[in-house]
Amino acid sequence: MEAVYGGAGVVNALNGGLMCYGTGDMDKPVAFVQADMHALKAWADGQGIGYASAEALCEMPATEKYVLDELNKIGKGGKLTALEMLAAVKISAGTGEQTRGGGVPPEWHDPWTANNGALTATNTINRKPIAGFFEAQLKQLAAKGIR
Repeated sequence: MEAVYGGAGVVNALNGGLMCYGTGDMDKPVAFVQADMHALKAWADGQGIGYASAEALCEMPATEKYVLDELNKIGKGGKLTALEMLAAVKISAGTGEQTRGGGVPPEWHDPWTANNGALTATNTINRKPIAGFFEAQLKQLAAKGIR
């Protein structure tokens, strides 16, 4: 799923891409997304949507809906099943610090890197640390995957 959704123009692979999440209690998966801010700003400007910062744009419900729709459009084209379509997303601007120092976890709008523990040394998603770093956000997001 991540390989398919990661090809969407709204995803910034250099900042860590996206992490899909689902459990047996959920009807549909959800995802944390590192946004391609150039794509999001172009969309917002084209729609006449005002925003104070990249971070504020990522937190707008209209932006979440746009990114969710774009990802699910890619998912359908990538031949994912209905059960693999995303129920919700939470978007990070990736505009924060690359690393906050040894052993310091990233904050929400930081890019995911091997230095901050969000990626492995080979730049793949480090799921358990990300889930731990953003436990509160993940709990809220996962609730949207339950009918």
